[in-house]
Amino acid sequence: PIRIADSSPSAVTRAVMLNSFSRRLGACWFRATRLAGAPCGLRCSAAGALLAPRRLSLASQSQPGRNANIYRDDRGSKPSSSRMPRIGEQRSVQDVLDVHERYASKMKPMDVSACWNTISKFVRRRDGRERAWLHDELRRRPDTLRPLLDSARAVLPRAKAQPIANIAHGIAVMVDELGIDAGPEVWHALAKAAVPRLGEFTEQALSNTVWAFAKADIPAPALFAAVAEEAVPRVGEFNAQDLSNTAWAFATADIHAPALFAAVAEQAVPRLGEFNAQALSNTVWAFATADIPAPALFAAVAEEAVPRLGEFNAQNLCNMAWGFARGFATAGAPTPQRFDLAFAARCEALSHELTIKGLTQLHQWQLWYADRGLASPLSAPLSDRCRNAYDRACAPPSGLRRTRSNSSRPRPRPR
Repeated sequence: PIRIADSSPSAVTRAVMLNSFSRRLGACWFRATRLAGAPCGLRCSAAGALLAPRRLSLASQSQPGRNANIYRDDRGSKPSSSRMPRIGEQRSVQDVLDVHERYASKMKPMDVSACWNTISKFVRRRDGRERAWLHDELRRRPDTLRPLLDSARAVLPRAKAQPIANIAHGIAVMVDELGIDAGPEVWHALAKAAVPRLGEFTEQALSNTVWAFAKADIPAPALFAAVAEEAVPRVGEFNAQDLSNTAWAFATADIHAPALFAAVAEQAVPRLGEFNAQALSNTVWAFATADIPAPALFAAVAEEAVPRLGEFNAQNLCNMAWGFARGFATAGAPTPQRFDLAFAARCEALSHELTIKGLTQLHQWQLWYADRGLASPLSAPLSDRCRNAYDRACAPPSGLRRTRSNSSRPRPRPR
């Protein structure tokens, strides 16, 4: 210890600092001398590293929230490590892309699928921060996701069921949320890898895979046919979301699968209490779009929806209105009166949130009432708004009049 005679405050402070420094220096020297048995070059380099350690800093200090798990030294290089960080523990899209950049050559199919799965979750967060960042990054560098797409193509031939489904779902989310063009090669590779392994897919994986192809608007008739064949005997194991998503995917892709729709309807009716508002709405929309008569399903959905209409947002209401108009017209049956009144009241409550597209769908619901010689249950002001929106949108003739007008029906797609 360093001692001084002067007892002034400044002198005491200097003494404390010098003592602390001497202790640290001594500890470093002691650790370095323990390497005496090592060769001279290693001994000197190790001692130098111990006596003058490089300072590590978070890359996120210059960009808050970015690269939170990636450390760099003062020279800007990343520390070498043979162990790949866990993809699911990364804190941002950029973190995931950085890990992929460093370890792409070592990644297995499950690792690549984890990258797509994690990025899709970030992009769908409600705060929108990661989505905005990736959107801006894609504007600056359109090929930002190309290395990850190339990795997906490379691993798909040896991928098992779950990675295939996760990659397809993750890419479809990017297409839907950010409009990326994954390219036909990737989708072809996904379909080719999936078909022979469908027996290994879980029910959710089957549903997510056809949802992905439908959402990305990728034709894959062979895949859909194989999924339909695989799903029919297993549809009893589907949960409510799987049932709704599968029906929506086949209707959106315009795939004729009456056996599958019949199986979905049979399973859905006794389990409608498990469906959320969007699943109820999408199921009605899917059966109406596919021209599948299902009067028992539609009546059960109407009864289930009445006490739960408060859960429906404006888009759910409009999709259901169009679906009921088309579906009940196909089945030749009316909706329950208590549903009509409750549904109209909910539409009035959310009238300020209705879009032009939604108002157009509601007008098609009104046309169904007019076809039956009934007055619309909507109020006069809302009814006029619906008719005006329909006229302004120059919508084609209602699908309800298709058989009489020989024109194709409009097919609004729910998100």
